[in-house]
Amino acid sequence: MWLTDKIRAWVKTLRALEGVKVVDAGVIVLLSDNSLAAEGQQWEIKGAREEEAALLGVYIHNSATSYPSEMNGVNKIEWNWDGMASVKNALWEKCCPTT
Repeated sequence: MWLTDKIRAWVKTLRALEGVKVVDAGVIVLLSDNSLAAEGQQWEIKGAREEEAALLGVYIHNSATSYPSEMNGVNKIEWNWDGMASVKNALWEKCCPTT
């Protein structure tokens, strides 16, 4: 596995610091046909979920339809203009709602 013990130790140290979050915003997960076998990606998704970060899955290939179980219950979109527009619109509504 490509993640080293040093990286894991660094993340553990950050999590131990009071008031410090590893993930302060959201995480966009790029999903491909390789995602099911990508142990590093799955570890990162688990970490983001533990930090209660917002997650969004983006299929980067038209053929990709599967995803790791860590992405169950997470919104997923296709990498195209309509998909990206929906993300932009949702972010805009969240940060700059109209009254």
